[in-house]
Amino acid sequence: MQNAGDRQKASVRKSFPAAELAVAFDCLRVALAVFDRNDCLIYANEQFRFLYRGIQAVEDLVGMRFDQIMRMVLANREIAGELAANKPEEWLEEFMALHRSKPFYAYEQRLADGRYLQVKERPTPDGGTVILWVDITEMMRERQRLEDAMQSATEGFALWGQSDKLIAHNDQFARLFGSAARPLRAGQDYAEVLRAALAGGRVQPAQDAEAWLAERLDYHRRPSSRAEFQLRDGRWFQMIESRTREGGTASVLTDVTALKESEIELRQRGKTLERTVHELEMVQVKTEEQATMLATMAEELDVARREAEQVSAYKTSFLRSITHELRTPLNAIIGFSEMIQTQALGKVGNPRYMEYAELVRSSGLHLLSLINQLLDLSRIEAGKMELAIEPNDLVEIVRYCLGMLDDSATKGKVALELDLPASPVTVGADLLAARQIVLNLLSNAIKFTEAGGYVRIVVQPEHEKARLTIKDTGVGIPEEDLPRLMQPFAQAGDILTRRAQGSGLGLAIARALVELHGGQIEIESELGIGTTVSVTLPLIQGDRSAAAD
Repeated sequence: MQNAGDRQKASVRKSFPAAELAVAFDCLRVALAVFDRNDCLIYANEQFRFLYRGIQAVEDLVGMRFDQIMRMVLANREIAGELAANKPEEWLEEFMALHRSKPFYAYEQRLADGRYLQVKERPTPDGGTVILWVDITEMMRERQRLEDAMQSATEGFALWGQSDKLIAHNDQFARLFGSAARPLRAGQDYAEVLRAALAGGRVQPAQDAEAWLAERLDYHRRPSSRAEFQLRDGRWFQMIESRTREGGTASVLTDVTALKESEIELRQRGKTLERTVHELEMVQVKTEEQATMLATMAEELDVARREAEQVSAYKTSFLRSITHELRTPLNAIIGFSEMIQTQALGKVGNPRYMEYAELVRSSGLHLLSLINQLLDLSRIEAGKMELAIEPNDLVEIVRYCLGMLDDSATKGKVALELDLPASPVTVGADLLAARQIVLNLLSNAIKFTEAGGYVRIVVQPEHEKARLTIKDTGVGIPEEDLPRLMQPFAQAGDILTRRAQGSGLGLAIARALVELHGGQIEIESELGIGTTVSVTLPLIQGDRSAAAD
């Protein structure tokens, strides 16, 4: 005979049929699936379809065993982790062992697309299983942010659960209470952690170790506590503990060595007034010493600055002098090698001499180019570079430089793509300096672009400036090399130095000339993708209105 409770449950089941129950399950924000005693899927709600990306329709999975579904998920590479990616069968075996154990606790599963799932399994009376999947991605990201914040803290930090089991900690806490032989791990008991620190000799209390441990555990059980202890190396730490809203405990470790040493010293002094006066006197003496030291350092820095300026002037003068001295013999070498190459005074007997003459000539031209760059650099550094600022068409300057470098691009099988306006873009610039800027940047782009790539040149007016953009599909520049790339003699890493030779002066000279014009130069690059160099030069008044239109 049914009692009143059983009759009420039966009435509820009749008024809430299975179809409406399925609709209710489909409205859940969690994935729910039911497996029979043979571990075959007999029901899954609509949210289950969005659980894994490879699932198209829930109906297709009904009747499949749980391990078959997980094998399909593995085949689609939807599970994150090295084991799942490289040894899927081993991962599946471990996962199925966990599933067959019907764990009462919830466990986590990380997916390859970055999501995190919390999985809960519950057995049914007939031997089946009900499984819930909850998307906890945001919670995990928030936990990661909290862990990052915890790791960035200068103090040691640890969080304990209601049962005094370790939940989380940062590296500063681990360095004190953990060791290489016994690293801290989640789930360790509070007393076990303290006892291990005592046994390892890292904590050396003044009193008996067991008495200290008992006292520390007594303080730990209070809503809030504060305790100090000394390490084997002499440092002092203060541990402040307070209860969390969930009934756990938060422990904060602070190095108070300096304060403790001051406190010990002050206690030895005796009277508070004498202690205060002494501290003030010490602070005053230290301040005066620092003031004297700062004044001395300022004088030394001023002397060093003047010496550096003098050395820089000597360097610039030396560069200018030595480059002038080298140009004369180099011009003779180049001239005589060209006479041999052209056989101006008669035929050369052995054809190999012609090859040697070409090598001498090309090497001489390379050295002459380097010397000219050094001269330019020395003039810029000495402030003796005089610019004849005149209205010049930036489009015409680009076309002129392209004519000079077209042969290099053709030999290197590099395509040149142009996006130049039909009307002039007039900038206030020194014609020769502007050409040198464009030549240096274009030649670099062509030089470091592999055969089959392209270099794109864009000129466009922007408000009160004109922008020249040179984008290539070359080898790119490592991110760590970008800050120093436009310094004299600086070159990017091994990939570039293997690709082509250079003095490392081209970009430095280009940047200096751009800045002398009141412009800016910017570089963006990605290794293996390419480099984009952007130069801005001031528009003259006439073209500013055109750019605004």
